[in-house]
Amino acid sequence: MSEAGWEEANEDDWGDVTAADPTHAGVENEAPVAAKSRKRRNRSQHDDDDQADFNDDDDASRVNVKKMKKELFEKSKLTVASRTRSKTGVSHLPSSSSSSSSSSSHSRRPVTAKQSSSSSSAAATSSSSSSTSSPAQMIKYAFKCLAVEDASENWTVAITDASSMIISRANGVTWGVAGMRKAGREIMQMHGRTLTGGIYIANKFTKGASNHSEMCILAAAERLGERVTDLECGAQNCGACGSVIQAKGITNTSPAGSGRSQTGWSHPYVAVFIGTQKSDEAMRLGWWEQVELLDTDPIGARGLIGKFSTSDQPLGKYVKYEEADDA
Repeated sequence: MSEAGWEEANEDDWGDVTAADPTHAGVENEAPVAAKSRKRRNRSQHDDDDQADFNDDDDASRVNVKKMKKELFEKSKLTVASRTRSKTGVSHLPSSSSSSSSSSSHSRRPVTAKQSSSSSSAAATSSSSSSTSSPAQMIKYAFKCLAVEDASENWTVAITDASSMIISRANGVTWGVAGMRKAGREIMQMHGRTLTGGIYIANKFTKGASNHSEMCILAAAERLGERVTDLECGAQNCGACGSVIQAKGITNTSPAGSGRSQTGWSHPYVAVFIGTQKSDEAMRLGWWEQVELLDTDPIGARGLIGKFSTSDQPLGKYVKYEEADDA
């Protein structure tokens, strides 16, 4: 067989083999398609991964942007608040408490005029009762409640170191005198929180007359075991009363002056009685000379004992105001 014939035979044989072996033929025909398909799948998967990574990066970027915006907003609020406080000393930024209080106020029912007035009166009563008062204020208020019109009665009001008030007039007073219980009740309602020792009236301290109101109070305080710290008489103190009050170191807000001469005056601590009715020709001592003798020892009155002594021993008398007695 010639070389050309051999080549033709081989070509025919391979053609038959190829035709007879479909598996081989399929491999040859399908390989390029499978390869392209795998490449497309790989590229698609790669694109999906890239897109997922991009989406994750994009979400993180958005979160970071929001966080940065929030931080910048908070810094701007602080800056505004700082500038406002530096100018006015007050921050105008709304607070949670103010917003909550405003919301709660909208939910409340409107207050009627009657409720408002009762609340105001209750607040005023609480304020007046919770605050303490000075001795001068309490004494002035007591005179107002007593409604003293006649200064000749020589009413006197005093405060003691035990936070008590003692009230008296010339030759003493009792709770049975018209208007006294009403005055005691009004004083306690106004100043009861300060007057923890209560209110007392002082009666006369000797059997005779000439028990001046100031001395009635000093005698009663002596019997109570308290010391008078503040005192005021509605009229000028006489010379003898003024001498004893000054010697006791009492804050005296009575009208200035020494008053006129007295026909009689009883000492609150010792059995001594002085006055123009005791100054007979044998003594030849007027009122002011007697007062000068008292000034040498106002408390013990040693300069008067013997010449002006009496058997009528002073004894302070007092009665405390009790609200139950008004019932």
